[in-house]
Amino acid sequence: MALAEIAASAVLARRGDLRPAHVHVRYLRAAEPGEVSAVARPVHVGRSFGLAEVTGSDSGGKLCMTATVTGRLWEGGHDGGTDQSRG
Repeated sequence: MALAEIAASAVLARRGDLRPAHVHVRYLRAAEPGEVSAVARPVHVGRSFGLAEVTGSDSGGKLCMTATVTGRLWEGGHDGGTDQSRG
């Protein structure tokens, strides 16, 4: 799950303060020994909400996971501040 969140964060960060708020991972198969790579694709990146799809493949190029990561605006900034977007 961490790999999906890291990959999606790179895509969502292009907007500024969008941070992962929900991660849904689907494990499809066990990865072969070696490196696992992830590719994130932005589906929607708006002012306060973003959605990224992530695919993960093993060293043999076989798809082993997919994930959907939802990001939302965190007005607390980069230091992990509190979520100020709720009333």
